Amino acid sequence: MTRVETQTVDPAVMTFDGNTGAGANEDATVVLPSAPFNKPHLLAALSNASVDFTSGSAPFIAQFAASSGAACFPGIACTGLQLATDLSGAASGTFSSANQILWTADVAATNTNVLAVHYYDPVSIAASPPNTLTTAGTGFASCDGVNFGSTPPAGLTANQDYFLRNASVSGGSTSFQVSATAKGQALSFTGSGSFSGSCIRIIGDQKSEKIGPCTATTPPAAPAQPPALCAVKLSSTTVRVYLWDAANGKISY
Repeated sequence: MTRVETQTVDPAVMTFDGNTGAGANEDATVVLPSAPFNKPHLLAALSNASVDFTSGSAPFIAQFAASSGAACFPGIACTGLQLATDLSGAASGTFSSANQILWTADVAATNTNVLAVHYYDPVSIAASPPNTLTTAGTGFASCDGVNFGSTPPAGLTANQDYFLRNASVSGGSTSFQVSATAKGQALSFTGSGSFSGSCIRIIGDQKSEKIGPCTATTPPAAPAQPPALCAVKLSSTTVRVYLWDAANGKISY
């Protein structure tokens, strides 16, 4: 007699950022490093949005969602469309200028002068009163703003977008200050120590951040230096935007 063994595995529920009920506007997968599974394409019905990337050296869960009504960085007129990608399970260094992420979406616009606002994944930021903030690396020197989430340094407001001012790079770190307006004075704070903050970058407002060619069916080649976007008109009221970048986060249009 052959003894049959049965193994039952409970379903694994993958949620995106605690969001439920979005249905066709959320997508997730387990990314595998070997072909043909190492080039995932995650899709959301809203605005024909999608994200494409090449996986790393080990499996990880990747999640993608599209939503409407999101706020935008102060001074930027956005349509309210937000694409959020969670690739935090990937090994450190998976994404870079040599291995970029491509977001695609159709946005409500009458011309191709479209901007994207990238809220990057939070990093550690050291606060030194009265107004100096420092983080490792040189990436923050290119940021337009910063958001400290729910736990900012004392004296700053939770979940508020601040403008980044007076950035300087020294010894492999970037020091900067924040202000409430684009040309405002540096704000003072009393909290010191280590905090978590997201770089905010406006993409497409500089000539170097626009690339091509792209068509309604074909994105541009990845740029040598991301981020960069390409936009093409689909109709008098809709533009397809392709955005290449080397780091994860949330994209607002």
